[in-house]
Amino acid sequence: MSQILKGTKLAKSSKQICEENGQTVSFYQNFVIVSSIFNFVAVVQPFVGLSYWLDYVLLGFFFCVGWGSLQFMRSISRPSYSGSGSLISSGVDLNMEYGIGEHLKDIIIYTSIVQVVSSFKTVLALLWLLLPLRFLYLIWVNFISPWIFALGPQLDENESTKKKRAKIKRIH
Repeated sequence: MSQILKGTKLAKSSKQICEENGQTVSFYQNFVIVSSIFNFVAVVQPFVGLSYWLDYVLLGFFFCVGWGSLQFMRSISRPSYSGSGSLISSGVDLNMEYGIGEHLKDIIIYTSIVQVVSSFKTVLALLWLLLPLRFLYLIWVNFISPWIFALGPQLDENESTKKKRAKIKRIH
């Protein structure tokens, strides 16, 4: 809903952020519930003898990851109110680009997709291991790589010439 006016985005009000956060959490809650119900029906099918213990473990694991991410989304987006009922803080904007909310939404979507796909073939649950690889990639790109490959402090010409002269004096 953010509008663009002369190249800049308009700021959202705290009330609007609260409303959008509520809608976002509700949408992703339905996402987790539907994928878990689908997987549950696929695992606990009329042919119970065809399900293995690993199917039940994966069902619990995927549900815990999805629900845990959802609860974390709820906790960071929870607004704070004063004693009189006025809004003090709207919490974190879950729809902000490149924010923690975006990564939590990615975790929920990817986990739900892998959960549904793995209900057809259990070995496809290994696709979930790509999620930690993405996490490592984000850490490398955003934190480690800029720190390692950052340029050193630039010296102005006076300091560099002074250092060269001092080095020449030491040599002679």
